[in-house]
Amino acid sequence: MERPVKDGILYVQHCKFGKRSWRKMRAQLFAASPFGVARMEKFDVRDDGTVLEKSSLRRSGRRVIRLSDCVSVGPAGTESCPKATAAFYLTTMEKSYVLAAEQRDEWIAQLCQLAFQGTKETAQSSARTQPSLAVPMEENSLYSSWQDLTEFPVLVVQTDAADRCGLHGHYLLSALSQSLTLKDPQSRQPLLTWPYLFLRKFGQDQNIFSFEAGRRS
Repeated sequence: MERPVKDGILYVQHCKFGKRSWRKMRAQLFAASPFGVARMEKFDVRDDGTVLEKSSLRRSGRRVIRLSDCVSVGPAGTESCPKATAAFYLTTMEKSYVLAAEQRDEWIAQLCQLAFQGTKETAQSSARTQPSLAVPMEENSLYSSWQDLTEFPVLVVQTDAADRCGLHGHYLLSALSQSLTLKDPQSRQPLLTWPYLFLRKFGQDQNIFSFEAGRRS
């Protein structure tokens, strides 16, 4: 049976008719394992403060956020929060959440660890359950929220898309706040820019990072 790596009370912000409010909920974080994906499970708290048991929830009412869909996690400094809490953002490819917790930094660190870095325990568990030729989980520094790296040397792999863009050889890839930018390695001048808003798919396959962009990118 899976055990959560973190369990506690969170508040989620809702906006209706222009008015913002906070709803109290119970949240549990699970690491990736042979029994399930890395995820956050959240469920409602009763009016009297007691927590609904998972077994009592309607199946359609169970809410799960797959951490593999996370794009960013970080503090939100301008939100008015419930007493003794601080707010943070959790952004996925489908939705952006504003959450609040008493131990905000711990929630952010744990979410980043599960979503972007993985854990040694997960890698060791996967090694025991997968064939010996399986590729071990690697740290993904491109999305690490606690590293200062923003520029990465890359080698463009020959594909139809690369040929259409006239790309080949070595470049610098900058992960900026609003976009990915490809630069000339010598002059460091921007060559191509892809706003995150128009990225449809991105990820890492072994040592190759790839993404798909919309026509307006």
